[in-house]
Amino acid sequence: MSPSASHSPVVVDADELKRMIRDALDHSLEHAPQEKLEPHYAALRETLRPKAVSVRDVIAGFGYIAGIFGLALFFAERKNRR
Repeated sequence: MSPSASHSPVVVDADELKRMIRDALDHSLEHAPQEKLEPHYAALRETLRPKAVSVRDVIAGFGYIAGIFGLALFFAERKNRR
């Protein structure tokens, strides 16, 4: 007898699958050594920390917008010449 004939497929709905995954992740995080997780927590804290906007950032934003506007004008003019 083949292995597939002796086992019937298991049907799991989406909510049950989500619960199973969440439980498995919770279990693995509870049993993970804190020193292995600390670099990830530090990176997450760094990412979520608010950052000040500098004058350089504002000028770069204006340059980005002007560049996009310039490309739009370029392609519009090119289309009109045909």
